[in-house]
Amino acid sequence: MTAEVACRTCGGEPRAGARFCDACGAPIASTQPSAEYKQVTVLFADVVRSMDIASTLDAERLRELMAQMFERSAAVVLRYGGTVSQFTGDGIMAVFGAPTTLEDHAFRACLAALGIQLTTRQLAADVQRCDGITLQLRIGLNSGQVIAGEIGSSAAGYTTIGKQVGMAQRMESIAPHGGVMLGESTARLVENTVELGEPELVHVKGTAEAVPVVGMRFDADLLSSLIDDADVTSLIDAQLVDQVRFAPRVEYSFRHPLIRTVAYESQLKSDRAQLHQRLASAIESRASADENAALITEHLEAAGDLRAAFGWHMRAATWSTWRSIASARSSWTRAQQVADRLADNEPDRMAMRISPRTLLCANAYRVFGQRLDTDFDELRDLCATAGDERSLAIGMSGLLMAWQMTGRGNETPSLNLADELTRLLDSIGDPTLTVGLSVPPMSVWLEVGQFSPVLTMAQRVIDYADGDLGKGRMLNISPLTTAVAYRGLSRALMGLPGWKDDVAAAIAAADAINPAMRSGVIWIARMSPIANGVLLPDAIALRHTAEILAAAEQFGDNLVLDMARAARGITLSYCEGPEREEGRRLLTDLGEASTGAHVFFSNNLSVVKVHLAREKALIGDCDSAVDLAREGLDGLFANRQAEWTARGPPNSSSRSYDAAPMRTFVTRKRLSTDWLPSRSNPGSYCTISGCCACAL
Repeated sequence: MTAEVACRTCGGEPRAGARFCDACGAPIASTQPSAEYKQVTVLFADVVRSMDIASTLDAERLRELMAQMFERSAAVVLRYGGTVSQFTGDGIMAVFGAPTTLEDHAFRACLAALGIQLTTRQLAADVQRCDGITLQLRIGLNSGQVIAGEIGSSAAGYTTIGKQVGMAQRMESIAPHGGVMLGESTARLVENTVELGEPELVHVKGTAEAVPVVGMRFDADLLSSLIDDADVTSLIDAQLVDQVRFAPRVEYSFRHPLIRTVAYESQLKSDRAQLHQRLASAIESRASADENAALITEHLEAAGDLRAAFGWHMRAATWSTWRSIASARSSWTRAQQVADRLADNEPDRMAMRISPRTLLCANAYRVFGQRLDTDFDELRDLCATAGDERSLAIGMSGLLMAWQMTGRGNETPSLNLADELTRLLDSIGDPTLTVGLSVPPMSVWLEVGQFSPVLTMAQRVIDYADGDLGKGRMLNISPLTTAVAYRGLSRALMGLPGWKDDVAAAIAAADAINPAMRSGVIWIARMSPIANGVLLPDAIALRHTAEILAAAEQFGDNLVLDMARAARGITLSYCEGPEREEGRRLLTDLGEASTGAHVFFSNNLSVVKVHLAREKALIGDCDSAVDLAREGLDGLFANRQAEWTARGPPNSSSRSYDAAPMRTFVTRKRLSTDWLPSRSNPGSYCTISGCCACAL
């Protein structure tokens, strides 16, 4: 059964099944009409000094008086084809041109306004005689486009929203007592049919104009920065906005996106631009400017200040880089779009086009972007035109890291790119840049067993950084710590002395790194040595991996979280009891996640599968263990993962493993004996807690 709605004309409640209103005779609609754009004239009428009248009359007499005024006014509105939208308690709002379209809506509204004033004067004479008080109305009219219909789930009936509604109300507020004030839009429509008074210049700009510029949701402080004595009471009374937060800072929100859209689009672009510019300055003056950089850019773009917007987009990305890579990439992309929109003769336009593209390529390894190769080719062309080797090197390092993480690090293009990057860094000759971009080539070289260039690059980084853990912080949170870890792992794999000190130093330095960003160093310094029996999962390893995982779960970066889960799971898999069960669960979750849309660092996934196969075998699930072992080992050998398979550079040895009986999951390279501790030489004892060799 279709529910009846209130009468659109008088607001009366109809009888069940009634087709016409008993109060005014208007047709009753049984369905809610959809909201639509309409050209209308809005009429606001309000009792002058209504509070004085209310304080003079008792409540019963006041109700009777207002009811008479409303009934007489509504009758006049209906006579001229209008619709009463709402009764405000001491006035009415009426619309001409909706829901029924009227070509002469402005003229009809003028006639209705004069008719309302006439019937009010007749009523006022009776009120003066009976009550001794003066009753007068102010009426305001304004014409233009609004949205009309049933908005939301309110039972308030047919209504209209938009700037013209607020403007009509302001016309009413400045109208003379007993008179009618027309907005310019209405005056233009009736100037040839109605006798008008002399035009007056009045200031009507206020809260209703500023609010839509602030946004869908806004706070009182920002609104006050745009206008003095900001007051949203009238907007709340008109059911346009709601207060959604009371403490510690008052906030409001538009009831419906359409309300904000209509109010915003109805303003002059020049006025909007000025408000956006002022709002950006107001937000910038706050203490949290960096945190709100993305919001500032929105207003600067809307104001048409593209150059300033570009700077704030880049600033927003900088703030987000190690907090939310998705937000950072969004800001870089917006900055790129803004730079491309600049005029060709804009100063520094080429540099502005290159900068965001450089950082998008440099950080692509954190999201595995599908357009990475295309984006880098575009960056390479721009850098070649501008002669910008530095930006090219930064973007190149990100491409190399992304290739390595998606299983392409062992391919010839990656090795060639690593060599090109090294030559480019030598050509640039900037020690800080070399430190910052050192990790990707070292990672690729280590993967294919080229340990000598790893040692060379790691030593350069250590020398250039000179103990500064934060030097060159770009793609990596601490290049120096990573370089020390790579040197230690390479020395261990080559059987060279000094690896113990390097690993110990890297593990100690990791304590100074944000736990959420620590997993890369711990992976290098701990995972391969633990899996190959060189280190034991001691208390420090358990603490580090627990801290890393807890922080990564709060960080929201998939790559960071995956690395943390894998490091924790592998470490626990070499423990006993409940800890091992937790490790098995983490490894299982990672293996299952990799089968869906989620992307995991492919090389690490192979390592996870090998360890998960080991756990499956230990609990008797040999069929699953064999399948996982084959998958993991196939991946490791296909990608030439030297630190896990102990293979040398390409073509140095042939593949050799037998996964069926699973005699081994990872081939351990025979290390030279010069690093082993000697009972006769206590000074050679390992300083790393948990070293397996110390137990020999």
